[in-house]
Amino acid sequence: AEIEKMDGKLQRTAHDKDAAVAHGRYLQQEGEALTAARDRAVARCDALQHQLEMQCAEAAELVAEVEALTAGMAEKGTLLTEVIAARDTALATCESLQQQTEALTATR
Repeated sequence: AEIEKMDGKLQRTAHDKDAAVAHGRYLQQEGEALTAARDRAVARCDALQHQLEMQCAEAAELVAEVEALTAGMAEKGTLLTEVIAARDTALATCESLQQQTEALTATR
């Protein structure tokens, strides 16, 4: 009877060991799957970060272009103001000359 008891314990122990080994294999597979998923997520994150850096660089270039265009527009605005002032001066000079011409013509 003692031998049968020991045999039963050995069988249960062997069964428990087999179950533990199977569970260990399952956990190892799960760990490998999680590691692979983590590696894919890290790679995706790296790709997104690179894409974001590229887009930020493009945005910086666009900002520089807009700033250059704004400066150019301000310069053109200044030139236009100067042209308008010169035109107004020329018109005033023409009106003055016309009045002088009319005055001279009237005195003849």
